[in-house]
Amino acid sequence: MNPEVLFRVDGSPAIGLGHLVRCIALAKMLNDDFEITFSCKEISEAMASELFASNFRYNIIENELEFIAQLHDKLIVVLDGYHFSADYQKQIKSCNTKLVCIDDLHEKEFVADLIINHTPSIDPQDYKASPCTQFALGLDYALLRPTFLEQAKKQRTIKKIETVMICFGGSDYLNLTQTLLSIALEFPQFKKIIVVTGSAYQTTKCLIELVSSDSRIEYRHALNEHQMLDVMQEADLAIVPASGILFEVLASGCIAISGSFIENQELVYNNFKNARCIIDAGNFSYQKSYEAIVEALGGDINQSILIDGQTAIRFSKLFNQLYKEFSINLRKVTANDLDITYGWATNSGIRRFSFQQHLIKKPEHTNWFLKKLIDINCFYSIVEYDSIPIGSIRFDISEGEAMISYLLDPMYHGQGLGQLILKKGIEWLLIVNISGLIPINVISGVVMKTNLPSIKAFERLGFVKIEQMENYKFEKWIY
Repeated sequence: MNPEVLFRVDGSPAIGLGHLVRCIALAKMLNDDFEITFSCKEISEAMASELFASNFRYNIIENELEFIAQLHDKLIVVLDGYHFSADYQKQIKSCNTKLVCIDDLHEKEFVADLIINHTPSIDPQDYKASPCTQFALGLDYALLRPTFLEQAKKQRTIKKIETVMICFGGSDYLNLTQTLLSIALEFPQFKKIIVVTGSAYQTTKCLIELVSSDSRIEYRHALNEHQMLDVMQEADLAIVPASGILFEVLASGCIAISGSFIENQELVYNNFKNARCIIDAGNFSYQKSYEAIVEALGGDINQSILIDGQTAIRFSKLFNQLYKEFSINLRKVTANDLDITYGWATNSGIRRFSFQQHLIKKPEHTNWFLKKLIDINCFYSIVEYDSIPIGSIRFDISEGEAMISYLLDPMYHGQGLGQLILKKGIEWLLIVNISGLIPINVISGVVMKTNLPSIKAFERLGFVKIEQMENYKFEKWIY
């Protein structure tokens, strides 16, 4: 039986429909390797049907205690919602689970093993998170359903804008659909205007009259993902809010006009705007929307490949790596480790990224090793995977700085275990020094610029990169 991923998310139209949609997208990317279960307090009939069609299990819970009672050893939990506090996260992790948080606001503290935020231009430094937290940030981690990821792999060229799609999804309680349709009708350049409303939208008499007033308009309601992609493929331009649908539009190759009209869209909107991925419609006022359409029709068509469609591969690696972490153990180095550490110290596959390139003889290593054993400012551990030594990590403390040296046996390269050595090593350091007997203000590591796996490992853990001639120094401050 495959390992299990348990999603805790709510899916009512009023609370978290967008959260559930992106969780379903992630679940579909993981479905080949993991058993998927959803826990919700509320879920719409349409979303329940989609879970059933995807062969995902789901259960309805009354409260959070009921959810906690479901947790068990070696489980990966995914949280998506704005109300899951740091204390709640700690309660989940105390059950020997791995915790993943999907977040697009970075307003609270996190103790997650992994934070996912697919908004562009997000930086790990934006988060208040555990020093051991990994990050999957930006459009490389776009939470899109398989239909849109497959489309993102295809090249699409738009030479002229003639068809526009308008969609504000969900309930569209401000009825921006009708507002934007009225504006779009002022532009004769549009030969076709496709209006799409969500399943919770209450169709108004005014909208029906407006749709009937112009033969260019096609009205469609409550589309599934395949139907939605077909519409996006038909359209040259899409007018959508800065929510999940914007990512789908960009993956489809459409040109996007977007803006924000509620608080939880503001950060996504600003980052897309600053990254120049969208044509800016502000808060979708008449003036801003009209100007955005003028810009779209009058400017050069600028299409960039923003989403490459490889997200599923990246998430599969990350979640399999998380599960491997259950099999990683660190123990303090002992005198019995002299021979294995000497073997690593003289291994050519390891030494090519070492700053000491001279040939190390056994007496030299023995003298160095025995000094490290008794050095109170050195935290030195052997890393085991399924009880087999696969590498080591060492922290040398000086004036509040913990300098990292770590290695992975070349037999285990290419499995993501180097990342785990670094992550688990930092976690181990903070545990063994929990009383703070040796003050640590910053954890650092120096990496050759040619050592790409280590560079990526430090970056995924949110270290700040500082250029130093032929090397990079990575720093993470401990507060």
